Amino acid sequence: MCSIEDFMCRFSPISKRTNVVCNFVDVTQPENLWYVKLLLPEVLPLTCVFSSSGNLIDLIPGFSRESMLYIEDAISNDAANLDFHYNRRYNSDKLSFIRYANIAIRMYLDYTRKDSTSINIDSLYQIVENPYLLYLKASRLLAKGDTINARHAASKFLSCDSAIYFIRFHKEFLYANHLVDPSYTWDRAPVLDLSSQVIDMGTCDIFNSYPISFSISNIGYKPLEIAMIYPSCSCIKLAEPSPQVINPHCSATISATIAVDVEGYMEREIHIISNDKVQPLHSLTVIAHVK
Repeated sequence: MCSIEDFMCRFSPISKRTNVVCNFVDVTQPENLWYVKLLLPEVLPLTCVFSSSGNLIDLIPGFSRESMLYIEDAISNDAANLDFHYNRRYNSDKLSFIRYANIAIRMYLDYTRKDSTSINIDSLYQIVENPYLLYLKASRLLAKGDTINARHAASKFLSCDSAIYFIRFHKEFLYANHLVDPSYTWDRAPVLDLSSQVIDMGTCDIFNSYPISFSISNIGYKPLEIAMIYPSCSCIKLAEPSPQVINPHCSATISATIAVDVEGYMEREIHIISNDKVQPLHSLTVIAHVK
């Protein structure tokens, strides 16, 4: 994610040409996490372009020169640029997603102010199936003392369980599990264990490829779902598709090759996303001394 200074350096010419007001929100701060949970960006930074009347008109992810051109186009035309797509994961076209985002932001601000709102979360969920809406519904119903319907909403939220969602909604999944079952604990959940946190390849010759491998074990009591294994560098190639499910007390070996293309000390990472409830993202480091 780029710094505010880097973004402003690229955005400043647009600001001067279009005479706009630019505000920045640090989404790594706890009080601002709701932006990410509601707007579901796949890439940060995310630029939200609002009209002078306060309506959201476009969502443009990224920091590239292309992103800046689309930002300027949206500001100049006061309309969304449909050539630049948004998050495709939620089976919603860009204009529908923007309509959802406008309503969702207003709804969230009403919730935090504890104002009465006429926005129907179920109708909003039909536009974009964002699990965070179900969490908000459950917490709102519980605050009103409607425990039965709050648990029903929490159960529906838990049915969205996946490794990708769990990283984004970790705290919310814990809340929903305790709401459905007050005695719930993580101790019978899947637990990922790596055979090693570091793969030390020792001394390697430059411009050669070397095999590497590591083991993933499930030391928990429910099936471990591996959503994704991705290296930090294209120099690492997985030998075969990663296992989708590892049963309790079972292991799987992951094999790969790494192309050594830099001289000196080399360090690369491999990331694993799973439905491990305590730590959904694991990483291991590959190091080598290249001559």
